[in-house]
Amino acid sequence: MMKTKLLSAVVGAVSLLSAFGVMAKQDLSALSGQWVDNSGRGALAISGDKATFTSSTDWGREQVYELSLQDNDVLLLTPTTEGKTIEAKVDWDNQSVSYQRNKFHFTPAPNIRPEQLDGYWFEEAERGGTKHIRSVEYKDGGTRYDYYSWQVNPGYGTYSHNVDRNVVLQVDRGFIFRGPESSSAYVHYAVRVEDDTIHYVDRNGATWTETRTETLYQYDVPKGFRNMQDYR
Repeated sequence: MMKTKLLSAVVGAVSLLSAFGVMAKQDLSALSGQWVDNSGRGALAISGDKATFTSSTDWGREQVYELSLQDNDVLLLTPTTEGKTIEAKVDWDNQSVSYQRNKFHFTPAPNIRPEQLDGYWFEEAERGGTKHIRSVEYKDGGTRYDYYSWQVNPGYGTYSHNVDRNVVLQVDRGFIFRGPESSSAYVHYAVRVEDDTIHYVDRNGATWTETRTETLYQYDVPKGFRNMQDYR
């Protein structure tokens, strides 16, 4: 059941991917839909011969472009106000639009309904000898969440633990995640969904995953490990 719910979140993206395979490559309508930059720089909404880019670092400001497709795989984005025309590469086989030497690399965005998030999610990753563990409970139709995190360094026998409760969340367009009450206008994006796992990237380029679990995960700190927060 959980997989069915999550897989339904990508129906929009799947429909778009299908369009690449069955529509003439010269047809701009094959590109219509929501796109997400895999490095977290922003979102691109394409509709017909128009595209609207929303930057993650200047949220709320939009840049509108007129589109034209040339030589089958060259997409020109011409600003409707001011600025230079952008020449983008369309990869029809891998369903991507990229420019500035892949600095911007857009793929079809998933379409996640906020209420689909309700429940428990978990991730554990290791970077530089430190385990980074996160456990999340989304609730109230995906409009709030409780966030639990642990940083554990087995080599030093240390850990830190933080809890944030009732954090307000807003999901836009099915893949843009914002904290409307945050003073920093923090934005992160769902890049893709695979079975019970959602892949994310934030505006700083940091990536992580969250996998659905049946219960809230609580990390059991090894006996004798020191809480580094006691030394601050």
